[in-house]
Amino acid sequence: MAERWWYFPSFGLVVLVAFGLDKIINNYKKFRPYLYSFGVVILIWYSFLTIKQNRIWLNNRNLFVHAAKASPNSAWARTNLAAIYFKENKFYQAKNEINLSLKISENYPFTLNIYAKLKWREKELEEAEAAFKKALEFDKNGRNHRDLYRSLAILKLETKNHNEALNYITDTLSSTAFGDVKKAVYLDNLLLSYIDSLSKNKPSVLSDSENGIVKFLIAHVKGSE
Repeated sequence: MAERWWYFPSFGLVVLVAFGLDKIINNYKKFRPYLYSFGVVILIWYSFLTIKQNRIWLNNRNLFVHAAKASPNSAWARTNLAAIYFKENKFYQAKNEINLSLKISENYPFTLNIYAKLKWREKELEEAEAAFKKALEFDKNGRNHRDLYRSLAILKLETKNHNEALNYITDTLSSTAFGDVKKAVYLDNLLLSYIDSLSKNKPSVLSDSENGIVKFLIAHVKGSE
């Protein structure tokens, strides 16, 4: 919201221009047709720009494609575009964007998170784990800790390291939840119960529907749903 304050100088300039045009219209009537024609041209021009800009804000994909083009040296913009490609299963494009982002900043947590998931898909599990841990190290405000620990827990499930998976999901539950807090806590508690049963080699205490939710969560985190 703070950036909106920058519109105030423009508003003041518009008011001054409006007073000037009003004075010209009232005192120099012969200029009226030219001013009205100029006003129509400006209106059409701004209408075109508004429609064009609204297309960019139509959805996240359009926004991040435009952001990456407008700011090619922004790790944030390129990683957001990589995340869009990842969700669309366009992994080759996602990898290209992540490689470009890593050249800009090799310690950006969001970039490392997507990079780890790409390596996970390529079965390079050790490199994926290292990237997740590096993302944790550089996530200074802890905002992404919960997502990263959850990913590590599920990664360890894939390698049958159930005890390590249990440790990571415990770290997940002790991390701050953002966004839909109730949903995050609910899902992570289900995942904890699921992993706990596996670590003790006991049948799951979850219902069929809850087991289905956990399997969907695992696929979602891995990016294979």
